[in-house]
Amino acid sequence: MFEHGTKGNWKKYEKNPLIGGSYGSCFDIAVLDEGEEIYMYFSWRKEKSIALVKSKDGIHWTEPEICIGPRETKKGWEDDLNRPAVVKKDGIYHMWYTGQVFARENQMSKSCIGYAVSEDGVNWMRREEPVLVPEEHWERYCVMCPHVLWDDEDNIFKMWYSAGHM
Repeated sequence: MFEHGTKGNWKKYEKNPLIGGSYGSCFDIAVLDEGEEIYMYFSWRKEKSIALVKSKDGIHWTEPEICIGPRETKKGWEDDLNRPAVVKKDGIYHMWYTGQVFARENQMSKSCIGYAVSEDGVNWMRREEPVLVPEEHWERYCVMCPHVLWDDEDNIFKMWYSAGHM
């Protein structure tokens, strides 16, 4: 039991938040250590987008840059983007994210999981169609919040996600 602090001896930075404030809600981060820089991808609520900030020390960050923003699609699943999961494998960045649409006529949200790739971690090329859509009864209307890792032993990406309705 850890009465004072955490198992890893983490301490809250007294000048929090590191990002947010005038940018509004910034949440669901994915962080990559790129050697001389740290890349932090996050959901940027007011922009309905996935954004990137960079840091050399983990305290001071660049201005947010939108990596992937909303777009009109035939099936309307990318009106609002959030919850990135980013894995770098063999020099290529892979991102899975939640794409959402809110249907006002029935007050119902639908979420799908999208996929994009990048050679530099900044400029992304995404698939037109989602890679995961709610199809199972227990998924209801939403699949979201992907968490992905590369499994060297099985030579495959593995994903965990949430599902249900919002």
